Amino acid sequence: MAKAMAYEPGTSILDVASGTGDIPARFLNCIAQDAKKTIMVTDICPQMLARAKDKLGANRDGVSFAVADGYHLSGIAGASRGHRSISIPSHSQ
Repeated sequence: MAKAMAYEPGTSILDVASGTGDIPARFLNCIAQDAKKTIMVTDICPQMLARAKDKLGANRDGVSFAVADGYHLSGIAGASRGHRSISIPSHSQ
């Protein structure tokens, strides 16, 4: 999935429920040569997002991070355009 989305036209990717960053890492491996693409990594759990930052690089160009609830993304810039990805979390509320 990451490879297919990475090669589609579009400049932004929003990954919801990113967890520790496994899926965003796959996107980044695919888009490494495309400086125009950006990815926003989100998770509702700050501790999981911190692990994603460690894995992906907190200051990496083209990558931003936000604590966000996947059910309420209206405050996330770019949530309505580009590509979106979500992994099914292994827990429920």
